[in-house]
Amino acid sequence: MTSVETTATTVDPPTVDGPSQSADDAARDGIAPALAELSVADRVSVVVSESTPEGVWAISEIPGTTEAPDCVIGNREGVYGADFICVSEYREVLLLTADLSRIIRAYPLPGQPARLLLVTDEAVYCSRQGDGGLPDSMLCRIDRQSLNITGRIFPYNEDSNYGSPDGAAIPHGDWTVASVSPVVVMETLDFAGWVVTSGHDGIAYHDPVTLERVNLALVEPTHRVVDVASDDTLSVRRAPGASEQIYALLAPTYSGIRATGNTTIVDDGGEWWEVELLDPVRLFDLQEPLHGGSIVGWVNSAFLAPYDPAFSTVPACAGEGSVEALTPSVNQSDADHIFQIREYELADGCLRIV
Repeated sequence: MTSVETTATTVDPPTVDGPSQSADDAARDGIAPALAELSVADRVSVVVSESTPEGVWAISEIPGTTEAPDCVIGNREGVYGADFICVSEYREVLLLTADLSRIIRAYPLPGQPARLLLVTDEAVYCSRQGDGGLPDSMLCRIDRQSLNITGRIFPYNEDSNYGSPDGAAIPHGDWTVASVSPVVVMETLDFAGWVVTSGHDGIAYHDPVTLERVNLALVEPTHRVVDVASDDTLSVRRAPGASEQIYALLAPTYSGIRATGNTTIVDDGGEWWEVELLDPVRLFDLQEPLHGGSIVGWVNSAFLAPYDPAFSTVPACAGEGSVEALTPSVNQSDADHIFQIREYELADGCLRIV
């Protein structure tokens, strides 16, 4: 489950005579009538796509060859988004047939040209980071069963038009305008139980259904480690399976685990869960900066039990002392990134992770 984003290469559908959508389907999807009257070839230019059993999910833009006087398709005397669009700031998420010849469902995004597309088992997500021309960001979710869309607009500053009576068009569907948040955190899109986005200003977590931003500091664990000997550890691996690379080691009393809901059965019959580690942990082979994000890996579910707030953990060790400063390597001076992790023994059984 990785997101795909716009590249310079587009995919054009085959030429099919007739309108791209019927009037009834266009009304259902909130598509401007003049746009629905265009053929598929004149309306659809796929910039990113993912094939699924129900069809091809795609972010599409209006082909550059399609006639649009002064950028407009539709009746400019009507309502922007519903009656006309400006092609330079318009994209739509489409569910297309496998051969791209027919639109099954359409999700218009006037003023919010989506850039990233992510398909999970339950939903299709799209997102966009605001820029100088269109400063507000957005995140959308389309349920793969009901095909209903939920969206959230993130206004960049107090000057945003979203929410005002004569402001920018809210896309068709169930959309919410969030509170103003002038941060750049929508440049990537991923899924780890939460919808995870990141950017210049850090990382953000979103409820996978409502898309509301979540403060992980307030998130309760769901599970803890069990049945691990007092002198042993539980391995967190980068992928499911006992032979996969170790990412972290959990103490027998570790209780900061949140199951993401992703599970798999490996060849030996063991069930492995994807988990998020909410408490500090010893990491191995850090392959890239964490960007302030949480740690997500895979563990054998046989060693997990439901989290109990009353569970007694080992108290913090009482070791005292100091550690030498780390000398940054070349290109490792960014205070917002973790590039090195070192372990120091301050007393018997007492480690400090730096």
